[in-house]
Amino acid sequence: MTRAVEALPAVGEPYLQGQLDTLCGIYSAINGLAAVLASVWPLRGSAATTLFRHAIGFVAQRIPLVDAVIDGISPELWLDLIQELARLVKAGPGRAIRIERPFADTPGVRFREVCARIDAALDRGDVVLVSLVGTYDHYTVVRGHTDARYLLHDSISLQSLMKRACGSLRSSRRHLIDPRWVVLLRVVEAVREPP
Repeated sequence: MTRAVEALPAVGEPYLQGQLDTLCGIYSAINGLAAVLASVWPLRGSAATTLFRHAIGFVAQRIPLVDAVIDGISPELWLDLIQELARLVKAGPGRAIRIERPFADTPGVRFREVCARIDAALDRGDVVLVSLVGTYDHYTVVRGHTDARYLLHDSISLQSLMKRACGSLRSSRRHLIDPRWVVLLRVVEAVREPP
């Protein structure tokens, strides 16, 4: 099933990173949360600025900020950041943001299976964050798909990736997606702890 572009919730434009920094990890986390929360409440203005400031502080506590700006952040720190920011935002009364990494412990997974899982997640309304290697060393947000493309909500204004140009790390394709760092975001009913 292809999720039509018309079915995507209105999110507004993604936040864009500067031309000289490599803060795509921070921007992808914020843009991913904005996209997954679009149907609940818009993550814009002062709320987004507050989240960005918190993200900068979070990263600066773990690595020198100059390293993050010049070299970017590791996938491990990126995941920690996504989890931290998701904890801070409110998904609405009785709701939470679920974070899932379907291939975290699955070395050697077939890329066809990765694509099928990404497509299924997008079809049910999830937002997918991915780590790209190859043409772009970049973290980005996938928020929809067609039969031929992944539709992006991206901090450097990438609009889409041709599916046939994507592959796993061992591939010779143009856009390499590391399955270990495919992150699914979804708004779910919060689980209440028993008293």
